[in-house]
Amino acid sequence: MSCASRGQALQAYKNLLTLGRSYPRGYDHFRDKLRAAFDKNRNVTDPEQVTALLGKCDRIAGELRTLYMLRQYANVHKRVSQEAVRRQQAQAARRF
Repeated sequence: MSCASRGQALQAYKNLLTLGRSYPRGYDHFRDKLRAAFDKNRNVTDPEQVTALLGKCDRIAGELRTLYMLRQYANVHKRVSQEAVRRQQAQAARRF
């Protein structure tokens, strides 16, 4: 692996570790799986394979960001829905 590829791999690893802090199954689980995946591909030297693996890291990072955005949207939607129900109940109570 060239020096530039090593730097890109380290950056991808750090980026994924940062994204894994909010992983639903826990940071420890995510870190262990990430470490195992990087250790498995530690000896890859073919530049095409390295590029493919770094691309895979980028796709996983994108999927994690999407997962977190969907979770955030679900929480906001639930909160807004609860507030709407409370308002409807308050209006119904005022009518009587």
